[in-house]
Order: sequence, then structure tokens, then C-alpha cells
Amino acid sequence: MARSDGVLRTVVRGKRRDIGLGGLRLVSLADAREDAARLRRIARTGGDPLAERRQARRIMPTFKAAAEAVHDAHSSSFKNEKHKSQWITRRFKGKASNESLEAR
Repeated sequence: MARSDGVLRTVVRGKRRDIGLGGLRLVSLADAREDAARLRRIARTGGDPLAERRQARRIMPTFKAAAEAVHDAHSSSFKNEKHKSQWITRRFKGKASNESLEAR
């Protein structure tokens, strides 16, 4: 890392880890200290701060996006074109993309 990057050195499960806190131009010193304290707490309780960070950055698809991906993967197994198109359109007609589906 460059000299202008904030780095937290801590021990996670017996191994030393250097965790980047962000560049000084992008992250204020107060924010970096706050983030470092939170990551230290996670490490002291036996957790993995890097895994925690990865989990927070992970993008969770909406139900509609996930259903469309499954439909695309399995649509070749449908024998009837009409059923292939009905399966996905009937379930999402008039629904917002982030709206959950009710059991029908």
C-alpha cells in the first residue's frame, strides 16, 4: 500500500493481518479510526474482519433477478414455448423489481 493509506495491523486467529482503511484523501482520520475500532472488535471476538467486509460488499440480487436467472438456465427444458414465456411473465406482471413475491 502507498504511504498515504491508512492500515490497521491486527491479529486474526493467530495471524497478523494488515487491513486497508482507505486513502487519506478519501477517508477522514475519524472515519478510519471508527472503522479500525469496529474491525478490532470483530477480530477480538473471534471473527474474521476481512470476511465481514467481503460479506458487506457482496451484492444480493433481487428475487426477480434471481428468478429470471434460474428461468434462463432452465428454459431450455420447457417443451412448450407458451409455457416458457408464461412462467416468468405471469409471476412478475406489475411487480417492482425489488418487491417480494407472495405465495400463490
